[in-house]
Amino acid sequence: MTLMARHRNEIAKLVSAIFAGILLYLFSLWVPFVDGFYDEWQKGDLLVEIRPRALLGTVANIFNFGSSGFGILKLVSLWGWLTLIIWQIFTALTLPTKKINLYTTFVLIYLSFIFAFSTVAQMTFGPRMFIDSVPYFLVMIAYLFFVKKEGGLVWRPIICTLLLLTAIAIHEKTIFDVSILSAYLLYKKGVTRALILIGPTYIFSFIFLLLIKDRALAGESPETYFNILKKGFDFFVDYSFDLPTLLIGGGALWVLYGILCGFFIQTSPNRREKRYRVVLIIVMLLGCFAPLLVAWDTNRLVGLIWLPTIVLIVETGGLIFIKPNKIQFITLFLLCFLQLAVPPILRYPNMIVAYNSYAKYIYGEKAVIMMPPIHKGDFLYFKDQSNGSAYLRNGWNGPESWGVWSREKDSTIIIDAIRDPSITYLVIDFQAMASDKLPQFLTVFINNQLVSESTITKMNGNMIKLMIPKKTEGEMYLRFNLSNPTTPIALGISADDGRMLGIGLVSIQFE
Repeated sequence: MTLMARHRNEIAKLVSAIFAGILLYLFSLWVPFVDGFYDEWQKGDLLVEIRPRALLGTVANIFNFGSSGFGILKLVSLWGWLTLIIWQIFTALTLPTKKINLYTTFVLIYLSFIFAFSTVAQMTFGPRMFIDSVPYFLVMIAYLFFVKKEGGLVWRPIICTLLLLTAIAIHEKTIFDVSILSAYLLYKKGVTRALILIGPTYIFSFIFLLLIKDRALAGESPETYFNILKKGFDFFVDYSFDLPTLLIGGGALWVLYGILCGFFIQTSPNRREKRYRVVLIIVMLLGCFAPLLVAWDTNRLVGLIWLPTIVLIVETGGLIFIKPNKIQFITLFLLCFLQLAVPPILRYPNMIVAYNSYAKYIYGEKAVIMMPPIHKGDFLYFKDQSNGSAYLRNGWNGPESWGVWSREKDSTIIIDAIRDPSITYLVIDFQAMASDKLPQFLTVFINNQLVSESTITKMNGNMIKLMIPKKTEGEMYLRFNLSNPTTPIALGISADDGRMLGIGLVSIQFE
């Protein structure tokens, strides 16, 4: 590498790092960063017991860092991952001409924007997903070692194996990233060199997965996932496969990958090479869908599409974007708009975890907004556009300007954001369809334990204080049972409101 080329490369790295930081900051204005729920991962310690997903907990325990440390680790990993992505795009665009012009600058900005606002960033801004963001970064580093020119065949497999094994120890689903990289290496390097580079990773991964096959830290054990896989495609069809949400999960990257695939195949020098490229494209795509055979959440795993997309950008990017093209320019602009407009979600069989407010309007009652951890002294308010509506489950009407009415005898709330052990009481402010002539008997349960029984004789200004059972851990199921829901007409407070109403939830305070 000449001195000028090396100088240009260092500038590209610096520009990529700065640009990645700016894009992630812009993304944080759209999907707020959540820095909680890390305590469950700290329970895992590989120095005590071999468990899946326990490596970061081990490091956290050794260096004694808490939620702030996990938050920093998540952001640094995202920043590093995106920096390397942008650097590779920068390199691909400047490789044919050895310079960057106004058109390639626009292309660089558009492509970087799409990756910055992709599924990877969307899902890892949530509270738990640092176990995804760190492996993404490590996989990207390993990929860069794989694409380097020949040489260093002794130490390169060692470094790549350590990187990928570390990623697998953080989150076992990284094995699917490894499968995508394997397909690429077989195409690019041939069987012998691919085995040298990726073979040790498979050997040690198999040993690790064998050791943890019947253990779990958060989520299911690998053995459970394997049992699901043995059921064949029933699970895929019945629970996971939902084409609209799968497409939303990949966002604009699906379209970009399709465009790059077309160009990659068209530019094949001969029929044999074309067949190889078609097989590579299909296998990498199957690698993105494969996790849906064993996992009950969809879009986070479909987020693997970033890896095949960057592979094809590196393979074709400098040629496909070498000449100014109005159609390309408009297409990239529309892709950026699509990526920004599609609400980031995480799809479960009966629920959608939404990461911003307008996803709630699109997906309705199925959408649950991710919220930050709850601490002592915090309030949940249940009026329209307030933080408490995210926790409402069965038996509720839509939120109103003051709060929310239940519409059935039983209504439930699930609160999974309490991580402050000093919280011992809930203070509930509520209304009720009740009066002296029509008293209501209210029973409240927390995780199926009876915590309150009271007779309500007035509509407004009701308040009860509940002690949280000592055995309550993780999610808190709060269930209200009102003896006789009725209508405002029957109570004489409205001439035309015939809705069947029960308890009117205003707020919950944590003490």
